[in-house]
Amino acid sequence: MLASGGEAGCYIGEHMDLTHAIHWAGQAAVRGSDANRIVLAGLRSLLKTTGQVSITNPLSSARDGVTPDLTRALLCNDGTQRFCVKLYPSCPEGEAALCRHALILSSLKDTLPVPDVVQLLPEADPFGFPALVTTASGRTLDHELPELSAVAQEAIMVNTAVAVAALHNCDPGGLPIDTTYDPDSVLSLWREDAEWYVKNADRAGEAADLVRRGASELARHSKAPPRGSVAHLDLTPYNILAENGAVILVDWDHAGFAAPHEDVGKMLIGLLGMLSLPRVSRLPLARAFLDAYSRETSCSREELFIHSVPFALDTILDWVVGGKNAPREELSWATERILKRDWDKCGLA
Repeated sequence: MLASGGEAGCYIGEHMDLTHAIHWAGQAAVRGSDANRIVLAGLRSLLKTTGQVSITNPLSSARDGVTPDLTRALLCNDGTQRFCVKLYPSCPEGEAALCRHALILSSLKDTLPVPDVVQLLPEADPFGFPALVTTASGRTLDHELPELSAVAQEAIMVNTAVAVAALHNCDPGGLPIDTTYDPDSVLSLWREDAEWYVKNADRAGEAADLVRRGASELARHSKAPPRGSVAHLDLTPYNILAENGAVILVDWDHAGFAAPHEDVGKMLIGLLGMLSLPRVSRLPLARAFLDAYSRETSCSREELFIHSVPFALDTILDWVVGGKNAPREELSWATERILKRDWDKCGLA
């Protein structure tokens, strides 16, 4: 039932019994480390909590199966119900991060589409590491959108924008986040990052010149958004589940207080550079998201796009240089779209 290959390329069939997945995960874990114990503990916890489930693509990515760093297991049943076991370091900092994540979910669940907390285990006992078990329905956008009509795709973009706008309008009171926001610090970070991209542009291979041009554009920005809001800060198509048009925002480990345009910028480059759709299909999705967010927030499309550009550039240049999250040629194409800041020329209007 198992395909041959290295850890990152191994594949388990779509509907394998979890007990087989546990055995496989133990074999795949790194010898001489605690990886076996971590993976087995997480998977066994889910088996005990939810009963029989199936697992897909272990160790292949952070989207399904067990993440390469062996800190998270994503499992699904025969439908689209997904269960996530997130394992945290067994130390005060790890336990604090776990409790923070759980509190964010519980605080937002009445106003936003977020995962349900199934089980909170802040102490190392009973299976070795603090863990948070959550559940949500749906498939990630990169899996769901390619199978839908253009009309259905646009509806999901609208629902995503409504959810993100609601997040940005949340009262931060009661959330375990620091509400300090300093535009000058944002500018300093852009300049520092731009300098780093220039120094490391050659890592991007054929895209090196594009990286230098993007870094120059990033460094030229002299004004950051003046106000912050509650933000997800890891908003990509991999962290949004969709089912029957409804969406759920998942993976809240990085949530905090920042310019709302940071979420918009990351979502923009995710739609343009990460989806398994023809390029001509991605531009309308980006436009649908931005149009809907603009309506929800009463911010003009042009203003929204301009303020989101530096956040989008900062994220995508990191991806291009590192060659991660999507094929570099697709990220380069998305970077070109973002660099063309004029709304009409960039094809988003």
